[in-house]
Amino acid sequence: MSHPTNDPVAPELFAAVFQSLDIPIVVVDYATRRVVAVNRAFTSESGYTAEQLIGRETRELSLFPSEESRDRLYATLAEQKQLTTTVVGQAPDGNVAELTLCLSLAEVGGRRYMVIYTKFMNTLLDETHQVEQRLRDVLAVVPGVIYQYRYDAARKGRFTYLSNKTEALCGITAKDIVMHEGCFWEHVPYEHRREARDSFAAAAANRSPWEWKFPLRHVRTGEEHWFYCIAFPKMLPDGGTLWTGFVSDITQLHRLQEAQQAAQTLLQEERLQKNKLESLGTLAGGIAHDVNNLLAVLTGNLGLIKRDTSLGEESQRRLESIERATERAKLLAKQLLTFAKGGDPVLESVSPEVFVVEPMQYILEGRGVDVTFHLATPLWRVRADVGQLSQVFQNLATNAADAMPEGGQVRVHLQNRTLGEQDVPGLAAGDYVHISVTDTGSGIAPEHLSRVFDPYFTTKAEGYGLGLAIVYSVISKHGGHIAVTSTLGVGTRFDVYLPARKTMEVTLESAVLTGDEADRIANRRLLVMDDDELVREMLGTALETFGYGVVACRAGEEAIERYQAAMANGSPFLAVILDLHINRGMGGRETLERLRQLDPQVTAIVCSGYHDDSIMANYRLYGFAAKLPKPFDIEALGAVLGRLFPDASKP
Repeated sequence: MSHPTNDPVAPELFAAVFQSLDIPIVVVDYATRRVVAVNRAFTSESGYTAEQLIGRETRELSLFPSEESRDRLYATLAEQKQLTTTVVGQAPDGNVAELTLCLSLAEVGGRRYMVIYTKFMNTLLDETHQVEQRLRDVLAVVPGVIYQYRYDAARKGRFTYLSNKTEALCGITAKDIVMHEGCFWEHVPYEHRREARDSFAAAAANRSPWEWKFPLRHVRTGEEHWFYCIAFPKMLPDGGTLWTGFVSDITQLHRLQEAQQAAQTLLQEERLQKNKLESLGTLAGGIAHDVNNLLAVLTGNLGLIKRDTSLGEESQRRLESIERATERAKLLAKQLLTFAKGGDPVLESVSPEVFVVEPMQYILEGRGVDVTFHLATPLWRVRADVGQLSQVFQNLATNAADAMPEGGQVRVHLQNRTLGEQDVPGLAAGDYVHISVTDTGSGIAPEHLSRVFDPYFTTKAEGYGLGLAIVYSVISKHGGHIAVTSTLGVGTRFDVYLPARKTMEVTLESAVLTGDEADRIANRRLLVMDDDELVREMLGTALETFGYGVVACRAGEEAIERYQAAMANGSPFLAVILDLHINRGMGGRETLERLRQLDPQVTAIVCSGYHDDSIMANYRLYGFAAKLPKPFDIEALGAVLGRLFPDASKP
């Protein structure tokens, strides 16, 4: 009879059993602390492959706050042979989470091995895998960081879970934060760290949700980002609290809120400034009225005294000195009246270049300052008091020149702008002409910038401090807006916005016309294009005298637009008068070529001060019906019109 033998079991059988177990198991060499074996259940559970695990040191997989805590774990296992512990592990996708593991110490062939496993049953493992997979799918698309933070009864805390979006949001890996939490806090400004400590302590005491908004500079890019954090507490059996939270990047929202706050503050300052000016304007108007009355008496009596031939030379000199002081007093009274409450502008439709270019050029060039103008073509017209706005830009030119006593540069840009509701605080949406004046002067100190429009505020040794107050008042009364920016040692920029009129006005005779007369003029409209405002006004007046309606524009681009619009409206122009040479715009020759594409039958008159120009000499070859050499008199203009339109009669 045979007896059972005690033959050794083949190692392959142990390996097969090890791999077939559903319990995740990893074997670690106790001395080297390196992984020597894993089964398929562990690789499936952890997401690592066997190749990624074999030979790795456990410190790369389980995260401890310090080497001392890790050493204590190994020493305890050597004494007790078995223990259950909680560690924080890192998954291949970068997520870190708290894990509960069972550890056993086994000795084989004189070497000690640490066997790590779990006690979950198969059905629980399958369910756990499904839940974890669903969680991974959700976390992959969440645009923020999900975390868990354990806060024990002794008020000590540590992260037990951080999703892998951590590195993308702040430039620090989840692993680094778990192992060295201070590497996160050192990038948060101190005042916000203190705020977090105090607000979290209050939320923990009340067991209520915790909210926190904080800035942090991205560790890799150096850019400042703003984050919003919210966390909810869950009480643990040991008396601690598990906080589950979410952190999102709100940088764009924060910047928008800051911009809205700044705009609100600026709008409030604008309102205060206007109220202040209105009050001071009322007072200034009354003072100016009384001063002018006194000056009238003073100047009248000065005139009478000067007629006294018995006065000596010394007395005459003193009277002249009094007279000069009186003239300065008159100027001051005029300035007071300009921004006084009753000084409303008398409006007319004009091109902004009229009150910008010449007034500024006269002052700046006379002070040795280089000035250049950049004008949009066509430039919309505005309803303006030319005298008041000329004074505005004279004051801006004077300020620029005063800031550059050794000379410098001024750049003036005039452009059309269509603004939305919030584009410029204090201005309604609509069409505006935007005029910017930029100098290369000494700049304005930051502490003075908010007061530059205040009446009587000045940093100059001489002056009344009324120049920019007048500028502000006049612009406001025109329904516009002015703002200033400046950098010391670099220069200053003023931005002026004036409400614009995109369409040109048809001017008729000022006399009251009958219905038939108005219809006849409307059907006899001429389009005038010239870059000189005075020439446009003169031609308009002269043509109205001959019974024509007039639409005036500055350059070719606008002329084409007006001509095309008139054709579309069924009221075409009878003819066009085109200046041959236009500064900063399309001239007469090119304009006519474009007009002939719209209307091959267009009647055009060429006008120029360059008599020897080949086009003036051979105007018919270029498609013009007649020419008007500058300067011309009214009779010459009438003769040209009579030849081109012999059947037309005056209304």
